[in-house]
Amino acid sequence: MLITCRVPPDISCRLSITWHANLFHFINNMAAWHFSCRTDYNTAWVEETGPVTEAEDRALEVYRKVVREHAYNETWPGKAFVAIEDASAAWQECCKLLGCEKTAALREVFQVFEPRFQAIWAKDESRLERRAEELVEFLEREETGRAVRALEFFFGTRFPDVTVHLLISRGRGTAGGANEGPGHVTLEVLETEDLRHAVETFLHEAAHLMEVAAFHGMYKEFAESHGLSAMKSASGWDAYHLIKEAITGSLLPGGCISSYLGLDVRDWKDYASKCRSSGALGRADLAELTALCMPIVKKYVSSGRRVDVDLLVAVYGAFISRDWESLKGGRE
Repeated sequence: MLITCRVPPDISCRLSITWHANLFHFINNMAAWHFSCRTDYNTAWVEETGPVTEAEDRALEVYRKVVREHAYNETWPGKAFVAIEDASAAWQECCKLLGCEKTAALREVFQVFEPRFQAIWAKDESRLERRAEELVEFLEREETGRAVRALEFFFGTRFPDVTVHLLISRGRGTAGGANEGPGHVTLEVLETEDLRHAVETFLHEAAHLMEVAAFHGMYKEFAESHGLSAMKSASGWDAYHLIKEAITGSLLPGGCISSYLGLDVRDWKDYASKCRSSGALGRADLAELTALCMPIVKKYVSSGRRVDVDLLVAVYGAFISRDWESLKGGRE
């Protein structure tokens, strides 16, 4: 399924739903190999379809071994299975990204999980299609355009034309990603009650695409000079990605641009506490840093100031002011 709409002022937005993208997403989440994987989805899916079998356990271990070598980098398989809407072409691209041997291993994993996934897809495909139609109305609102313009001021670049790949999910929350390459984001909002929150997450992920044009080079240079990638935590993050994510998270969802959509700013300290209590330590650390970054980023947005090195220095200062118990690497 494909729907095209216009996000104000004049942004082309495509909503895409494909079987193979959702199967890939389903397996990737079931593998629970990264702190961003949603354990609540897996709990719900197992309740709906039965206990994981030994064959599926073995397949998940194969999957983990493959993707950990390509974790959200330039050879991430999502660039094939999510971004490419034709399944045959997606497998061909996967072979280019991972090599034919690893691609063959993933084919076997997909085959193992197809029956379980199909039982879920039989219900969720039509639900996703209805959700896409509902989402269009919210994306085309003028409030969304105001938030878009605020992002353009902050990053100093045009909001991109984008394809939104809708993926199955469970629960009232929202999630998304921007790992599938230029012009592509994912959105997990199947059961979200207030679709303004879905718009928030869409804008957050699109902001990651804007980062590439706006300050990726500047941030990479700053990160290298401060050794951010070497600072790794036991809860699954490294400082390079944590700081970048906290800056974007300070914008939205639940950030200083959320009010443009008529939504409240999240109490990030309280959210961090809830995440830590539930055992989601990576999310808790990100939420704590976002709470520290919020006042810094808000000043930039309020004054219409573009992101610059001064902001990075201030955010890094906020990061090192916190004693991260899970941090394994040193600081420079």
